[in-house]
Amino acid sequence: MKLGDGEAVFKAATAGVRRWEQFRLGWLSALPGDTPIEPGQCVAVVARALGVWCLNAAKIVYVVEEPRRFGFAYGTLPGHVESGEERFLVELADDDSVWYDIRAFSRPNHF
Repeated sequence: MKLGDGEAVFKAATAGVRRWEQFRLGWLSALPGDTPIEPGQCVAVVARALGVWCLNAAKIVYVVEEPRRFGFAYGTLPGHVESGEERFLVELADDDSVWYDIRAFSRPNHF
């Protein structure tokens, strides 16, 4: 998804990913919300739908920290409803456009 253009947009988007803003959707959150974006850090992803709460644990497996790219991926931990990995990445392209990308691969962890 294109976020805009320029260094200021890239810096703001990077700061948002560092603050886990992509999980602040009203029905979804990451706890604790100040978990550092570092390999090995664990986070609980809490989802709420139709009055039901679902708590899923994940661990950051790698971080991308380059002059024009920032992001991280986490892998699911035992007990998570899925088994897989999800990556969140912000990139400042050569034409100065700023892009946000989510990549995921997973499968159900339980029947």
